[in-house]
Amino acid sequence: MVGQETSNGQAPRDAALAVEPPANNPPIVKTMDIWERPRYCTRVSAAPMGAPVQDYDDGEQAPLEQTDAEASLGKLGLPPLRFAKTDRVLCLVDEDVWAAGAVASLNEDHPGDPTGQTKLPYVVKLDPPIGRLICVPMDDNDCCAPEVCFGQRAEALWWTLFCLPPAQATARRFRVGDRVAVAVEDKTDDFSDWVSGTVIEVDFSLEADAKRLFPHRSWGIASRIPYKVQLDKGSRVIVHRDEHWLVRDLALQPPGPRQAANGNRCLHRIETRQRSDGTWEAVDHNTRIVRSVAAPMH
Repeated sequence: MVGQETSNGQAPRDAALAVEPPANNPPIVKTMDIWERPRYCTRVSAAPMGAPVQDYDDGEQAPLEQTDAEASLGKLGLPPLRFAKTDRVLCLVDEDVWAAGAVASLNEDHPGDPTGQTKLPYVVKLDPPIGRLICVPMDDNDCCAPEVCFGQRAEALWWTLFCLPPAQATARRFRVGDRVAVAVEDKTDDFSDWVSGTVIEVDFSLEADAKRLFPHRSWGIASRIPYKVQLDKGSRVIVHRDEHWLVRDLALQPPGPRQAANGNRCLHRIETRQRSDGTWEAVDHNTRIVRSVAAPMH
């Protein structure tokens, strides 16, 4: 597929980086009938990768500080990337198909370049039921975007449907009226912020809205959504998973950058920080438990 021309004789924009999946790998299957998007981006071929992804206890994945990632990229002479390992993203995997997953590795050698000079910015492990590794050829929202709580922009329902997990946990951390911080797009759409809001619905269904778009599909429990949140700044967003990287207790997570262009990040489940009296605490953003800890060693 590298260098392949389109029907009008022009090379596609991503031809230099497109990768043809190996013949012994089946194509990605459209697992839900939600792929007829009104707007989509230039095709990007998603090539399966052979390297395994390491799993971690309690659903957590090993954190990578952005500063470490940027230092490594600087040594390689490569530009800094927007995402780090384990970051949650949405990837374009076909002409009108997006899928959610987690970044597994950065700046991998392009399998179509024997010289090793061409790098793929990300390898992403897609969520089940696809559950495979793909390469992302460009660090661009046309190929890879942050997974957040959608509702600030047009097509929020479409993006939410792309992100829905096969099953939802039944226990909920928040109730109607609780004050929360939720992850949303920043002004550029390239990065994300924590913003304040109030839970206005819990365990609500998107089935009626989804059926208006796709009347032929039976949605059932797959459309059950943990929260709808009214943002203080006016819009409403859908929290499609009850996870600490999407929604947090506002008393523990102040509004501010979540993934910023300057490399600042606020995504880890466990955060160690200094109190106003000079002592230190460790905050678990999943369980909402705060405990006193010793000052970090320098």
